[in-house]
Amino acid sequence: LEGQGKIEVMVVPPDPALNWKNPTILTLGYLRSYAQKTFAKKLSGRERSAMGHGIVRVKCSTEAEEVDFWSGFSGNENYRGLYLLLGGAGLSIMTYNYLDGHIQSTEFVQKYLDDIIQQPKIQAGFIRMNISQEQCEIIRNHYEGFRQNGTENLIYGFFTDPLSLEGAGCTSYATSFAQKSGVFSPFLQEKWTRTIEISAKNLGPTNQASSIEGYQLKPVSFIRFINFLRPLRWKKENDKLIRFSFIDPQYMADFFRQSIECLEHPENCKNKPELLNWLKENEAELCSNEYLRGIEIRLK
Repeated sequence: LEGQGKIEVMVVPPDPALNWKNPTILTLGYLRSYAQKTFAKKLSGRERSAMGHGIVRVKCSTEAEEVDFWSGFSGNENYRGLYLLLGGAGLSIMTYNYLDGHIQSTEFVQKYLDDIIQQPKIQAGFIRMNISQEQCEIIRNHYEGFRQNGTENLIYGFFTDPLSLEGAGCTSYATSFAQKSGVFSPFLQEKWTRTIEISAKNLGPTNQASSIEGYQLKPVSFIRFINFLRPLRWKKENDKLIRFSFIDPQYMADFFRQSIECLEHPENCKNKPELLNWLKENEAELCSNEYLRGIEIRLK
């Protein structure tokens, strides 16, 4: 990172990509990916990600000091989600607040990136944004605020607000630094966010919640949940629907891929006028990435 301060938001997409067609296909795909991740780590010691992973890199200066760190956030590493699923929690595993959330250190993240480099089919994406000295101070305070709450035993969950400093999901944690400093545009928020409506019937009770929005939750049979011959639907007519939104690593990865294609061949990107305009407005350019193979997107 040369010149003025920079913040980089990185995503490692899920490998293989998850299929969100229905809850059954999603769950079976996640369980397969999670098993592969666990086996690969025990066999080779390399990190993989079943859901994808978000990372932030900051290098800048305040009036008082240099700020230089990599950071990530993780949790649900004690099979709690699987136990909940077996116990009838259904898709409540997506709304559950796992209490083993922890901040990943610079050393851990760099080792993680080294592992990713050794897996050629995994294509990570980077977006780099400039920040001022004042924004650097804001980011440093946000980072230290998290660390003052402890680096372990934080809340890990899809819908935990990282600006509360109590916990986060991995992608919401990574993007919270850009949000806090004011460089995270509404366009990125829109393009990186997945919104789904889930039938309340697919949400089972947990020790954290027996009802949601006035709907009494009932156990969801694990066998019924993974029966690919009669897959569950996200929603049915007349069902009570619960709406969820979260920053999706797959959407982030798709955005990076499409942006690179548009920057390399704008003539083939005329069917994406919003993306083309955003790239032009931000004077986006491609540059080599010193940490991973290939290229990244740099904003002016």
